[in-house]
Amino acid sequence: MKFLSAFAVVYVLTITTCSAQNHLSPVSQPTTEEEYNYVTRGYPAQISEGLDMKKGYSFKDVGAIQDGNYTFTIKILMREATNEVAAELVIVKSLVWNKTYYICVPHGNQDLSNRYAIDTGSWDLQLTRAYMQFFSIAWGGAVANMYEYEKRLK
Repeated sequence: MKFLSAFAVVYVLTITTCSAQNHLSPVSQPTTEEEYNYVTRGYPAQISEGLDMKKGYSFKDVGAIQDGNYTFTIKILMREATNEVAAELVIVKSLVWNKTYYICVPHGNQDLSNRYAIDTGSWDLQLTRAYMQFFSIAWGGAVANMYEYEKRLK
């Protein structure tokens, strides 16, 4: 029962966040399926096989947060031609399961937001709680930074 309630919280948080992203004024074009697939499948293959970066894209490192048995690293996938954010990559390393997850946080695309919810919805309670904590810290920091940035622009 605890797992279901934690899953429900993550699912609601995810859908709410992604839906909010979908309805806010877009600052860049929505995440495409090709970009989502690159972040979740292509990038891990690139790293493990030593391949070149996907043409037309680059990553900007945002930072990492260690939470007990988990490390969360955030990278932003940038479209080089337009200098736009394509998607966010969260690399989740679990010491509990000795596994690494590559999660794409899309924006402006409800179908991909639903896939994100499914991708994160299969985790166990311990990882789900750690991700909720990480996501809360990251989201809170992002909102505060956006607010402060907008204040300076006025």
